[in-house]
Amino acid sequence: MTEPSPSGPREHAWYARAPEDVATAFGVGPAVGLSGARATELLAAHGPNALPDERRAPAWRRWPARRPGTSGSAW
Repeated sequence: MTEPSPSGPREHAWYARAPEDVATAFGVGPAVGLSGARATELLAAHGPNALPDERRAPAWRRWPARRPGTSGSAW
């Protein structure tokens, strides 16, 4: 079985598909979800389902924006 891929071609836009179609493509029931074994397999293959942490702007870029009476630009 080929799994849908969020990085695949536009015609396979997983986000535009009906939830039932996505569940069928992954071979799961929406009320049941993945088995523990399948979840472990996917976690090992693709990593956790999490967004990366946002990187903060360096202090030298944040400092001018906090000063009253400045436009946020140091120059």
